[in-house]
Amino acid sequence: MSDRIRPVLEHPLRAMVPVPGGGFCLMSGYPGLEVGLDGEAYLDPQAAREALKAMLAQGADTLIVLAEAPELPEGNHDMLRRLCPDGLELHFLPCRDFEVPDATFTARWNSLRPALAARFAAGGTIAMACQYGAGRSGLLTALVLIEEGQTPAAAIATVRRHFHEAVESEVQENWLLAQVSGNTLGKNLSKG
Repeated sequence: MSDRIRPVLEHPLRAMVPVPGGGFCLMSGYPGLEVGLDGEAYLDPQAAREALKAMLAQGADTLIVLAEAPELPEGNHDMLRRLCPDGLELHFLPCRDFEVPDATFTARWNSLRPALAARFAAGGTIAMACQYGAGRSGLLTALVLIEEGQTPAAAIATVRRHFHEAVESEVQENWLLAQVSGNTLGKNLSKG
């Protein structure tokens, strides 16, 4: 696997991280989430369309949304469902900001993981979107690298090399360091 850094130019896309054995994780902020001059967050449907189109242009065929609906402006997940283009499969796997996956997340991730692994093996790209595109997107991207065989420390370093703000909290970093290389989530760590 090449550890090259592929620049991503479209807002809110943050980084393309190569996955061992093939494929990429695309780290992103929430499509269409903007902040007005008054400092208030709002949803911009045109910005969301452009971000989703940019994800497709980067080769993504799956978008995993990690942000919780209540942390975003009203109607966020409904808007994303309406605007999601053909060719981009959408999954909502909420995880608390600055935290780590809970048992509900773990069960859903483990059921989705075989399909994701097949996509990576075929050279595919999976997009991970949280509110900004650093904490939870970096956390899950690092987890993918660990599940695909990297050591936890190497996975964190790789993700941060591609986007220095990735894996935002000490809780997230410690959780990743407790993972076992090559194991899927839940099989190696009983707490969540």
